[in-house]
Amino acid sequence: MAAGDGIDSVDIVDRLASHAKSLGVFDRVTKHEPKNKPGRGLSYALWLNRIEPARGRHGLRYTDARIEMIGRIYSNMLQEPQDKLDTNMMAAADKVFNAYTGDFDLGSEDRFIDLLGITQRDPLKCESGYINIDNMVYRVFTFVIPVVVTNAWEQVQ
Repeated sequence: MAAGDGIDSVDIVDRLASHAKSLGVFDRVTKHEPKNKPGRGLSYALWLNRIEPARGRHGLRYTDARIEMIGRIYSNMLQEPQDKLDTNMMAAADKVFNAYTGDFDLGSEDRFIDLLGITQRDPLKCESGYINIDNMVYRVFTFVIPVVVTNAWEQVQ
């Protein structure tokens, strides 16, 4: 993309979802927050949380964009053996972190994951918790995935 052409959200989401599928640890990967039960095994969902200018990065002619994506791993709490629930989810989260901190490609040199949060806010991170969907409790690991697109929007003065 040329400078000032925007963020190409479809390509970013497609690349993040395709990457999650390629890890081989998720039974199902979606590009939206599930409204129904995610299913058995480990599921992964990806959706947009926020779009904003990337503070701390500036240019005189263009503004960088910060796109905060949410990625969430789901597993049924009734899974057996229960002692392996968190370790299985931690192993999947580890694969995601390993790929993002390695040679992860968002398809263009002007897009990258802000691993350490240099643009303003949260770095790449993952927090554990629980969620109730269709009267079933799921164990979840929720990622905040900050993506930066350099020179996304042209400044007109």
